[in-house]
Amino acid sequence: MKKVLILLTNGFEEYMTFSILGVLGHCKLYSDIDDKIDFETVSLNGVVKSIWGMELQMDRVIDNINIDDYVALLIPGGFEEAGYYDELFSEQCQDLIKRFNNKNKYLISICVGSISIAKTGILNGRNATTYNSDKRRGKLREYGAIIQNDKIVVDKNIISSNSPATSIDVSFLTIELLTSKDNSDKIKGLMGFDI
Repeated sequence: MKKVLILLTNGFEEYMTFSILGVLGHCKLYSDIDDKIDFETVSLNGVVKSIWGMELQMDRVIDNINIDDYVALLIPGGFEEAGYYDELFSEQCQDLIKRFNNKNKYLISICVGSISIAKTGILNGRNATTYNSDKRRGKLREYGAIIQNDKIVVDKNIISSNSPATSIDVSFLTIELLTSKDNSDKIKGLMGFDI
């Protein structure tokens, strides 16, 4: 079974995170055996606090990650005001992102999650997007990314999106990339989304 690692830090935004968990959970439960996707959450210290104050216990801490166990790293967005970038810009998180990229595994971000990928230097000269504000797009550009105006941008193994509203679409795209379009459409139908 393929497995996705979901990187969370303090200041994460609930909607994006729980959208991902919901869609991937349906995939894990309702896909045929060869199309099932498992997932685990990871953080620096094992517990994270959201922008709205919800605390979550993680499945793993970064120090105990073997990236060969995973096919993708998924990074939901969050809020700078709640310390989102403090941990994402840490040496441990930046190293984790680089190690996934070095193995050509998928790096999937929603909203401002792409800024943490860009800070590693991985997006230098590559297409990407982030939250549609001058400040966030300017930061992505500062790290060398070529800004695109699409809601979701795919550049080889890196997927980025421009807002919380894309989290459902990114989740289904993740299923499609890791299994098949048919499987993604099946899960969409089971969840009541238009195909």
